[in-house]
Amino acid sequence: MSIRKIPKFIKFILPVALIVGLVIASTPPREVQATEETFIASQSWEAPVNVFSVTAECWGGGAGGSADGNLAARPGGGGGGGAYAKTATVPVTPGQTYTITVGAAVSAETNGNLSSFVGNDGTKCEAAGGTTTTNRSGGAGGTVAASTGDLGSVFAGGAGGTAANSNDNGGAGGGEGAATTATGNNGSANSGGTGGAGGTGTDGGDGGPGGDNTADGTVGTAPGGGGGGAGGTNDVGGAGQKGRSKSPTPRKSPRPSLLFLMLPILSKREMSLLLPLTGMTATAIKSKSRFARPIL
Repeated sequence: MSIRKIPKFIKFILPVALIVGLVIASTPPREVQATEETFIASQSWEAPVNVFSVTAECWGGGAGGSADGNLAARPGGGGGGGAYAKTATVPVTPGQTYTITVGAAVSAETNGNLSSFVGNDGTKCEAAGGTTTTNRSGGAGGTVAASTGDLGSVFAGGAGGTAANSNDNGGAGGGEGAATTATGNNGSANSGGTGGAGGTGTDGGDGGPGGDNTADGTVGTAPGGGGGGAGGTNDVGGAGQKGRSKSPTPRKSPRPSLLFLMLPILSKREMSLLLPLTGMTATAIKSKSRFARPIL
């Protein structure tokens, strides 16, 4: 409608509302203080005020190293390393409590645990734990298929090494936990009575070395390093290391403007005069007004 048809009291307050609306419209979106914290154990997390989405990163737990249960003198394979996953935008509601799950450390011959963060509408970040065996074969690393994250931001853990088929010859090394940009490295086989090296080389947790001839396997390092295999007779594999979750990082939240409340009573001519002052186009105004909420 034309501004000449607006009731007198509206005409009186319109200039004031217009000035306020323009000031708010020109104000940049509110920046939420971005904080980053590393969680090494499962716990609850409350979304802060004005935070409507977060970025979550998870590392699955490593699996424990093995011993050959069929032949007591035979060495064991290494445990697989945990996977890594990242989800850049997980919707949350300010004031609501969410659960951050961190895969706990495990003992020998035990699969690694999942690490995860689940927001609204089922949007989540999940990193699978590594797996183990009960013989000289190495366990597989946590897989991409069993994890959930953005395309190109999910990586598998390194596989545990497979031990040589001879008595008391040392265990194989555990797989490395996945890196933030690459698959974890595999553990190495044993050699001549010396345990194999654990996978290493990226920013994932290192796999534990296999035990030498008659020694136990070594525990992996966090996050998600697989345990080394048992060295031989009556030895046990090393423990798989716990995973990790990096604290949800708050993202910028939009700020509505009073200008959008005035759109229904502004003529095309008046809008054409206002747009250069706001720095927005008619298309942007139309798009934003669809989702605007009044400030009361």
